[in-house]
Amino acid sequence: MYDNGPVEGARTSAGERESHDGITLATMSGVSRTEGPSKNQDDGSHKVKTIREEIKRFGDDTTFHGVRLATDYKVNRYRRLLWFIIVGGMSGYLVYGIVISTQTYFSYPVTSVVKIKHQSSVKFPAVTFCNFNWWRTSKISPELGRAIRAVASEDEEDRVDFSIGSISNMSARLRVVGHQIEDMLVLCKFKGQKCSAANFTQVITDFGLCYSFNENIDSNHTIHQSGSQNSLFMQINLEQDEYLPGLNIAAGIKLMVHPQGQRPLVSELGIAISPGFETFVGLQYTQVFNLKTPYESNCTTEELKYSPRFTVPLCQYEHMADVISNTCGCRDLRFPGDLRECMLSEYSCLRQALADFTSADKSVKCQIPCNLTAYEPRISFAHWPGHLQADDILEDLNMTESDIRTCYRSEFISRKLATKELKKSRLTVS
Repeated sequence: MYDNGPVEGARTSAGERESHDGITLATMSGVSRTEGPSKNQDDGSHKVKTIREEIKRFGDDTTFHGVRLATDYKVNRYRRLLWFIIVGGMSGYLVYGIVISTQTYFSYPVTSVVKIKHQSSVKFPAVTFCNFNWWRTSKISPELGRAIRAVASEDEEDRVDFSIGSISNMSARLRVVGHQIEDMLVLCKFKGQKCSAANFTQVITDFGLCYSFNENIDSNHTIHQSGSQNSLFMQINLEQDEYLPGLNIAAGIKLMVHPQGQRPLVSELGIAISPGFETFVGLQYTQVFNLKTPYESNCTTEELKYSPRFTVPLCQYEHMADVISNTCGCRDLRFPGDLRECMLSEYSCLRQALADFTSADKSVKCQIPCNLTAYEPRISFAHWPGHLQADDILEDLNMTESDIRTCYRSEFISRKLATKELKKSRLTVS
């Protein structure tokens, strides 16, 4: 017989141990869950701590003023908030300034620089003048006179027989039957020295037959002192008895001062001068320099088709002349170009084409020149002749006051053209 008591006891003890171990393990497992931190919690805490340390380290190391006071966690939070607002606001203003400066730079702004220089000498400009009347009555036939009036007036055109409408080359006729400089120029002086009709060039402009002084670009007339003593003086006879009836409602001359070699647009840019007065024209010389693209001025240095000098009015005028001439297949005697001149009967087409061009606004937008020379006239008048001179005329020429009024105050123009000061205004756009 065996004694099974101890075995049972052993089992019991083992069971107790097993149970005890189970309790122990459970207890240890419970302690582990309640007292030890998890891995995710450790990582989050470490990240927060690392970011705070990096921000503080950046604030301590940077030379950006004020950042250290905004990132130092030992400083009072309200004080840190105040510094954060200051630093953030100034940083935003800095970024805003950079953006505005960048936009301004790429908009290519311009600055106008005006320099006034007193010159020891100034080159004298070209002076062009035209009589208001184109055709002398005594030099054309009555039939041609009626046809010319008809061309100028729509009301009379249908009542005129255009049997002479085949007349062509009107500019050559105008040069012969228009007012001649030898007849109009009574007296001429330049810088105190006498000048004559030989010093003038006959030109056809947008105002008809005109005469230019110092027009040749190779001439080198200069003045060394301002004032009327160094001016161009002319006394001009208008020959009003030769005016073609029905074409002119005024009497006088049209005057334009312009650079040498430039086609004068007398009708558009000239000034009117009346008889019976001594007219003083003072000039101010101005040069303007503009910049090419990408600047806003976007100037050009190209030449025009019919003029070596580029100006906006000339560019638009040449465009208008080309459009009208191509419409009619011929050109007005006032227009430059290579097409043939229109016959007299074809001028009705030119007039209609001009009206269509103006009403439809077919003008072209021209660039401005990079180098522009301008003469600004300043005009003053005096009644002429004065009473003392009129008395001398009465005595020397045995004329009546009515004769003086008719022959001098309605026929003659006395004009002085001079520079006000020897200075040059230079306007540079940069």
